[in-house]
Amino acid sequence: MEKALFAGGCFWCMVQPFETMKGIEKVVSGYTGGHVKDPTYEQVKSQKTGHTEAVLIYYDERILSYDDLLTIYWQQTDPTDAMGQFMDRGDSYRPVIFYYDEHQKQKASASKARLQESNDYAEPIVTKIEKAGIFTLRKKSISNSIGKILKLMLKKTNKGVDGQNHILRRSGHETVFLSLRKNFERPI
Repeated sequence: MEKALFAGGCFWCMVQPFETMKGIEKVVSGYTGGHVKDPTYEQVKSQKTGHTEAVLIYYDERILSYDDLLTIYWQQTDPTDAMGQFMDRGDSYRPVIFYYDEHQKQKASASKARLQESNDYAEPIVTKIEKAGIFTLRKKSISNSIGKILKLMLKKTNKGVDGQNHILRRSGHETVFLSLRKNFERPI
């Protein structure tokens, strides 16, 4: 089983596109980098721990290649926005492809170069490619329950909680970013 580590905004938005693919064994959300040991969601969200929200993907390379994962990744993020993704702002939401070995680093770098050369974006591609460090699993909490509710709502309605869909067109593909967070940032 191989693994890949990607960051691109809120980890809940990054889980679903990968976990539905054949060849994906498991997708877990958590944090990487930072200077606080075992951070909570609230600590990371405060932008004071240095962590980046990320998803760790376990996959079978006989069925799904690392290049396939990179293609999915680019379709889920805005690679021209270095300080967050869509409504998620700040360093903990920055887009990063983390690599575990030289093979992944080369694949990620080549993929980024192809995207830049495609001229699909008016702005430069700023997604970072960094060596993977310690990954901390997200702790089970009320936030986990909210994530499950969001997934169910997405499957049933294919719309965000507030009914708004934001469509982004990229390279002939449609990527839907659902505006969900603002209704779940309130205290429960």
